[in-house]
Amino acid sequence: MSTQEKKTLSPLYSITAGTIAGISECLVFYPLDVTKTLIQLQKGNEVKQSTFNVLKSIFQKGVAYKGISSPLAMEGFKRSVKFGATTEFKKFYNKLNPSFFKENSVSVNVASGITSGIIEGFIITPFELVKVRLQDPLTKFKAPKDCLQNIISKEGYFKLFTTGLEAGALRQSVWNAAYFGSIPWLKSIILPKNLTRADPKYDQKMLFSNFLAGTIGGLLASTINIPFDVIKSRVQGAITPEAKALYSSNTVFTIFKVAKTEGVKTLFAGWTPKVLRLAPGGGLMFLMFEGMMGVFKKWNGIEN
Repeated sequence: MSTQEKKTLSPLYSITAGTIAGISECLVFYPLDVTKTLIQLQKGNEVKQSTFNVLKSIFQKGVAYKGISSPLAMEGFKRSVKFGATTEFKKFYNKLNPSFFKENSVSVNVASGITSGIIEGFIITPFELVKVRLQDPLTKFKAPKDCLQNIISKEGYFKLFTTGLEAGALRQSVWNAAYFGSIPWLKSIILPKNLTRADPKYDQKMLFSNFLAGTIGGLLASTINIPFDVIKSRVQGAITPEAKALYSSNTVFTIFKVAKTEGVKTLFAGWTPKVLRLAPGGGLMFLMFEGMMGVFKKWNGIEN
């Protein structure tokens, strides 16, 4: 094997590419995240509003980007972990067991996605907690700082980092496993089998396959992980003693509890805005990430 073939990019490049991809996706699709959270916070016999009505309402009220400073501050770091750590864990698992974790195989992508998702869960919890509290329509907070100070003073620093941690880590791990695990398989279906760099439309076909695979992967991942997302929103949105007691069990048990008391459909609350965001958002992220990594490889004289 030649030196050129062995040369790889520093983790700093995948972290940078992931950061750019994440911030781009957040800025474009954030109103749908607000919509999703508001729908997931609707409980019991409350009149359920449609995605369109909630989305229309938040723009009319001028709150479509409410709380964005918290996730925007988080997004760069979060996505850098999602893509950067996943990329590095692929190398780790491949070296650990090359026969099972073959390069860019479904197994290595699923394993690295789960591992990076656990790390993501620890990173995002305090930011997500502040974001959910700010997005609640009954919130009394006007800025992340007010919300943060209230959580620390009334619940303590420990709760800032643990409220919704389990559900959040499960949400990220399941999403990453489905997203990264499905993309190699999807690209193998989308791309022509005989495609080579000699094809005059090679770049266009690669761009299309990256966006489509990322979009379908985002749709699949968002559908599979949404029950964990719903529970995370409920746990982090619980501020009364009664509500906190209701969601005090482990995440899996709470999923069954909500399904039994409110119906299985409740576990998929917010699916439409979530998919409207993370399906094309997943396509945009993967397109941006692969595009930036391609640029970095050219700068460093590495062939794709």
